[in-house]
Amino acid sequence: MKKRIAAEWHGSFLHNELSSRMAKVFIALGLSIVVAVGIVISLVRSSPPLAYSRVGEDSARASEEEVQLYVASSNRAVLEEICQLYEAKTGNRVVIHFGASQTLLAQLEIAKSGGLFLPADDSYLHMAMEKGLVDQVFPIATMRIGLAVRKGNPKGITGWSSILQPKIRLVQANPDAAAVGQQTRQNLQRANLWRDLELATLAFRSNVNEVANDIRLGVADVGIVYDAMLSTYPDLEFLELAELAGATNQVSVGVIHGPPSREAAIRFARFITSPDDGIKVYQKYGFDTIDPNRAPERAWRNAPESQP
Repeated sequence: MKKRIAAEWHGSFLHNELSSRMAKVFIALGLSIVVAVGIVISLVRSSPPLAYSRVGEDSARASEEEVQLYVASSNRAVLEEICQLYEAKTGNRVVIHFGASQTLLAQLEIAKSGGLFLPADDSYLHMAMEKGLVDQVFPIATMRIGLAVRKGNPKGITGWSSILQPKIRLVQANPDAAAVGQQTRQNLQRANLWRDLELATLAFRSNVNEVANDIRLGVADVGIVYDAMLSTYPDLEFLELAELAGATNQVSVGVIHGPPSREAAIRFARFITSPDDGIKVYQKYGFDTIDPNRAPERAWRNAPESQP
């Protein structure tokens, strides 16, 4: 009995001792938290509030100077270089969105924010104007439509009858999404030739760059592309097609109506079309650039004069 009482007493003692130590730990922890909170409050009160307003101002200024650029895939290489030059020269950031012209136009209708729209043909800019999305246009260059084959023309493509042969794998861009496809269809429909080409087409790609990549990789033998874009495809060569003679697309850049970066967008549009800046890059990539003083009438239809 004595041993049991002693054991119970010892256990009770240990329990009380443990509880006491735990209580001390929690009290110490609580005091540490209170002290830490006090230090934080003291630091916050002593810090100057100007730091927050300064960050906000810089962020707003950066947003105003940043330009959203919607570019057709056919102009990807040249615009990437121009953007790098512009950012290096001004320190202002350009956010680039690539895609098929019709797809980009649909994106603009949803986004409803400022920036620049550079489709593969200015017909999309006229549509954007009619929708109230673009209110200012700067002409840049023209591109011819024709055929792309692998260097040396291994399949011996010579013209219209060649590309219609069943053994020839022909690809082209989707005429409902890409400017080159739309222009090709319009030109051939006038000559009642579109149906033949449509039936001979192995696949329709979402944009013209995918067409060129198919030929480069050997997935296709021939495709319909722009002449200027092949400067970035050294393994391919351009062939003129009589049935598409005179089929050209005019490249222009439009200022998207609306904030937050309208003035920055106009400055970048002028950089793109400056003979000393963007136009030099377009010429380097083989585009037939347009003299702004002799720009075709259609490039400036409904477009107000530039604003500073």
